[in-house]
Amino acid sequence: MSEGMPEAPVLAALKEQVGTIMSREPYVPPRITESLQWEEADSPPRYAGTTDNPVQYAAVMDRAGTALGYV
Repeated sequence: MSEGMPEAPVLAALKEQVGTIMSREPYVPPRITESLQWEEADSPPRYAGTTDNPVQYAAVMDRAGTALGYV
């Protein structure tokens, strides 16, 4: 742009918005920073080894194979 020409208002507003967005801290959803709430199960789950549907959680096991919880 030439030094003698003023900047278009739309371009100036866009530059201001981009500067504001770039200076903010990134958004981190609360579920990422919350502590996990473990719930003890009354009995071991009985599931098949495969599924045709999306998996909704996974088991957390210790080295002995004991279920510690489900995520």
